[in-house]
Amino acid sequence: MRFAVLLSSFFFFFACGNEEVALPLSEEKMAHILADVHTAEAAIRNATGTDKDSLQQLYYRRIMKIHGVSRPDFDTTLAIIQMDPDRLVRVYSRAGSILDSLGQKFDED
Repeated sequence: MRFAVLLSSFFFFFACGNEEVALPLSEEKMAHILADVHTAEAAIRNATGTDKDSLQQLYYRRIMKIHGVSRPDFDTTLAIIQMDPDRLVRVYSRAGSILDSLGQKFDED
């Protein structure tokens, strides 16, 4: 717990400067991962209790494996992005574009 607070404080301190903090995962990679995460979250939206928790853990492990990233790198990158509104908008806009293009592919089939 103390490590998480220290890590968050560290990123907050550096995020307050003019330079962008280096990300463990690129913005483009995060956009693709977040598109998959949002798809998984939509898939388990109606699940309840332990089923929902189990499915969520399963989906997140699978998404991290598909993209070849670790959960700590994903969590750290997300924390950094959330502290930078410009980056947050860029990454989520890109994730939205990815989801839109997937939706268009399904509409065509």
